[in-house]
Amino acid sequence: MATPPSDAELHQWFNAIDTDRTGSITPAELQRAMALGNLHFSLMACAQMVKLHDRDNSGCIGLAEFRSLHMQLTEIRTAFSAAAGGGDALSQQQVEQLVQQQGYRLELPALKALCSSFDPDRNGRFGLPEYTMLCLFLTASRNIFSAFDAQRTGRISLDFSQFVYAAAQTR
Repeated sequence: MATPPSDAELHQWFNAIDTDRTGSITPAELQRAMALGNLHFSLMACAQMVKLHDRDNSGCIGLAEFRSLHMQLTEIRTAFSAAAGGGDALSQQQVEQLVQQQGYRLELPALKALCSSFDPDRNGRFGLPEYTMLCLFLTASRNIFSAFDAQRTGRISLDFSQFVYAAAQTR
């Protein structure tokens, strides 16, 4: 396992990404930085990454939030690399196994629907960007579900307005 970056390294990376020098990183800045690392995500995907770690709802991430995002992306990449065994893609079966290893207990139809929704070309292969977005979706879904499951029963009941709110929060 790779050694985590030092605070100084993270700060240096943060400053390199914060091109407008505001002290925070926008989704567009994150998108440009990821593309430099040959990771091509849509602006909407980068906005989702920022949203998941934006604790103050500013629409941007500061250094502490960037640290959290960096840790999550590193964990995703590490799991992907280990499962891909040096390859550049995972099979749907490998993705299903990783999802289960991460502690998500999904019934088979939900697991299949999840994989299908993150496989836009329907070839059963997931590159790092597709796998990353699937993981971010699961994180957002878990966070929203937990907010509605105050008693921690593993079951929630939503009216339509709450459902729309919950679904919108995963995008």
